[in-house]
Amino acid sequence: MTKLIAMAGKGGTGKTTFAAMLIRGLIERGQDPVLAVDADPNATLCEALGLEMPRTIGMVREEFGKAASSLPAGMTKGQLFEYKLNEIIVEEQGLDLLVMGRPEGAGCYCYVNNLLRGAVETLSENYKFVVVDNEAGLEHLSRRTAARVDLLVVMSDHSVRGIRSAHRVIELADEMGLEVCQKVVLVNQIVGEGSLTEPEKVVDAAVLAEAKKLDIDIFAAISRDSEITAADLAQESLMSLEGSSPAAAAAKKVLDFLNTAT
Repeated sequence: MTKLIAMAGKGGTGKTTFAAMLIRGLIERGQDPVLAVDADPNATLCEALGLEMPRTIGMVREEFGKAASSLPAGMTKGQLFEYKLNEIIVEEQGLDLLVMGRPEGAGCYCYVNNLLRGAVETLSENYKFVVVDNEAGLEHLSRRTAARVDLLVVMSDHSVRGIRSAHRVIELADEMGLEVCQKVVLVNQIVGEGSLTEPEKVVDAAVLAEAKKLDIDIFAAISRDSEITAADLAQESLMSLEGSSPAAAAAKKVLDFLNTAT
């Protein structure tokens, strides 16, 4: 059965970086190929994975609108859309990448979004794991691009506002009626050494107090990662980071939890 991991949290908290670490961790565990879905209009997951920016679903929607009026003989609109969707999947060793992008023009995309929902559900069945890197909200998940979320990973920076934002994300998931099986909240960008097992020892007291007030259990704290900073400046893939990277170690803990929880 396919398991879906979805990233969420406000902008700048490290969602894309951590999504890449989770994908790398799954590949190392032999759970490949992993389907990586970049659902952020400001698509940067491909760069984190060391891949070229591909054509996006947003582009396919535009092309579909023009091509649907003259279907090839014997092909339905749904079949044409699935065909075009499969054309834009980037296949690399251990992972396949699908980039959502955004519509490039005005108009209603309700019908095409319905096609997209069905196509992605069908596509996901071919993978053990799907990792979705969302934008700051949960817009793409609200369109039901998957039947359920097995693990919602909510990222916060090391601030009171970050924890409040994480709480709003969790509330939003509940309001939308998303089927979320498990969720974890991670506090990122800790100055000094973070703690994977005892975040209360390194997270600021004000942040801990706010988390307690909002009934949030901080799963782990991740320290600022010099390896990630260096890789970003050198425009290198995060897939080649050392295993000692704090983000990689946190990803391992999250995947261990998912394995135990499900």
